[in-house]
Amino acid sequence: MGTVVIDKNTNDVLWDFTKPGERFVVVKGGEGGLGNSHFATSVNQAPKKFTYGKKGEERELLLILKTIADIGIVGLPNVGKSTLLSVLTNANPKIGDYPFTTLHPELGVLEISYDKSLVLVDMPGIIENAHEGAGLGLEFLRHIERAKAIFLAIDLSSEDAVRDFNTLYNELSLYDNTLPKRIKAVVGTKLDKADENNIKSLKHLAQEKNLVFIPISSVTFEGIEQLKNFINTIN
Repeated sequence: MGTVVIDKNTNDVLWDFTKPGERFVVVKGGEGGLGNSHFATSVNQAPKKFTYGKKGEERELLLILKTIADIGIVGLPNVGKSTLLSVLTNANPKIGDYPFTTLHPELGVLEISYDKSLVLVDMPGIIENAHEGAGLGLEFLRHIERAKAIFLAIDLSSEDAVRDFNTLYNELSLYDNTLPKRIKAVVGTKLDKADENNIKSLKHLAQEKNLVFIPISSVTFEGIEQLKNFINTIN
């Protein structure tokens, strides 16, 4: 699921697999030929006559995978997205205190109740000019296209949390101007190391954008339950 099938020569989208078990015929095989037995008669039971099969269709395809998730976690490199995903879900992503630890989207499932669960995706770090391909930005950003909701993860110990927010917001807007409409929350990470000015500034900015601001620490677990409760409200 999530694979888009494109005709490489025309760039036409032939199919988009979004449901389990879907099938789609991109090319048809040629009509089969007739073998010797087809021409057998009571007089000639071993004929040498046959017909050739017809050539099948040919098409060069481009297959692009776009991750399907309910919530996409987007942030700059090394803001604690992977740690947060591991705390919230059953995922076991690679975690390290250096940029670009995550090199491909990581998925995790958050069990809300016995009959409800949500899929979260931890996006690789987005940098400035990602919408133009910087830091593999285009390859990363396509995985956020299908998310129902987007959370912006901002490091509260950053030198300038507002600048980080604006960088992410702008990159999403420039890549696809519909993405900002899906931003539901600003998650302030590393609350245990937070700069108080960052907390105040982000809280004010989130209110201006009509977004929920939830400061959390994946180390002390402060704010995690509040975040889970908010996630539970997302349909």
